[in-house]
Amino acid sequence: MHKKPLFSVIIVNYRSAEHLRRALRSLPEAWQWEVIVVNNDRSEEKVLEEWREEGLITLVSSGGNIGFGAAANIGALHATGRFFLFLNPDTLWQWGTFSEIAEFFEKHPKVGVIGAKMVDNSGSSEKWSAGLSLSFFELVRNNIGIPSGKHIWESRRRIGSGWVSGAALFVRKETFIAADGFDERFFLYFEDMDLCHRVRLMGQRVVLYPEVVIRHLGGKSSLSAHLQKREFYRSQRLYFEKHRSRTEAKAVAFLQRFIGSVSKRKA
Repeated sequence: MHKKPLFSVIIVNYRSAEHLRRALRSLPEAWQWEVIVVNNDRSEEKVLEEWREEGLITLVSSGGNIGFGAAANIGALHATGRFFLFLNPDTLWQWGTFSEIAEFFEKHPKVGVIGAKMVDNSGSSEKWSAGLSLSFFELVRNNIGIPSGKHIWESRRRIGSGWVSGAALFVRKETFIAADGFDERFFLYFEDMDLCHRVRLMGQRVVLYPEVVIRHLGGKSSLSAHLQKREFYRSQRLYFEKHRSRTEAKAVAFLQRFIGSVSKRKA
């Protein structure tokens, strides 16, 4: 009888097949996990189908670029593990094991989400890969370069966090289901922050776990700079409309317009 894996690694692919194979090869403890790839890119269907035939992955086609959150939710429906790892394809596992994440979950039943330590190509802590819950005050601090959450993403010790990056996010299956998964209105950006916020409202904790280190190559499946910025701003407004006051949401919209007008004058 085939034994179910402890972890389901769920990866959303968009223009990333060439990096995805490297990401899979970097994963430790193959006996602990299964890999589910949800493909948002029809042009890469053929190569991914070959990997499926080789038994490397479970492949699910979304039919087109439906966004990260919606595709990740589809992957979760096919997952059989007790824990999920939502992982970007442009990543390389550097340090740590799945076993220690499982052990940490078991020892801390109130922890619903665990974030890996994200580092950039130089090995430095990746900025904005974790942080405090976002408010308008925090947003202003971020924009002027004095973020309050810097101590979290730079921490070398396990630390509670308001949110952790969806580029390498571990979550209990039952927690993900209870939270109704990712909010699919977030096409790209802020879906991780939104999920962590809702998990914390459920009375569970979000923790950054720096003993597991994942290198984020960054930008390997990105849209154009213009589309990225548009989606970032749209998701940012949605987050504030959903979780903050109407006053803060209006202030964010005003700030975005102000930054946009300044950028146009400089162009």
